Amino acid sequence: MEKVSLIICERIENEFIERYSEYINQVVDYCGLLDDSFHGFSVVKYSEFVNSKKDIHIVISGHDHYFEVLLNLKNTGFKNVLSIPEFEVEHIYRKRANNNVFLLMTPDYGNIGDQAIAVAEVNMLSRILKDSNLIEIDLGVLRRIFPYLKKIILDGDKIYITGGGFLGSLWVKAGEHIVRDIIELFPDNEIVIFPQSIYFEHNDYGRYERVLS
Repeated sequence: MEKVSLIICERIENEFIERYSEYINQVVDYCGLLDDSFHGFSVVKYSEFVNSKKDIHIVISGHDHYFEVLLNLKNTGFKNVLSIPEFEVEHIYRKRANNNVFLLMTPDYGNIGDQAIAVAEVNMLSRILKDSNLIEIDLGVLRRIFPYLKKIILDGDKIYITGGGFLGSLWVKAGEHIVRDIIELFPDNEIVIFPQSIYFEHNDYGRYERVLS
């Protein structure tokens, strides 16, 4: 995959740099947020960056200034420009091979129990599905790329959803609704949900979510 120039707008993209540092060629400061060095990368001012070769690959961070930066880049002649979710979609798609198996919603947070579950799942799937190509997409990435998920997971791919205790009404946005959306999005794919504890609260909200599930 081509190395990219990461343009920092209103947010400091620490997570992106930690995940994909090997793919970053340089960091570009659009709003004057950064010092001369950032995570070991030399920082280039945007006013200098616009004189770069127009065929380089660019990733734009942030939301508030995204379309402003995108328009400026397009008007200046740059063509290979992606948002962070678009970069992640391309990065994951390049992992595809034969017999693709996807493990979704593994933890990107610090719950050591959930992380242990994910490690065990990866080890087990790698052992019993030796001829398959296992691709893991953690919860944080999955949330960002969900609108593009049909471009990554295709007909015939198997889908596994990590185990834990996020089904029910306690973790609706971080678990229950995402699982429902995956099932709805891929009605013809084989989907396996690893063991879960499921809890719906004994109140009107819990009963409402239980009817919907």
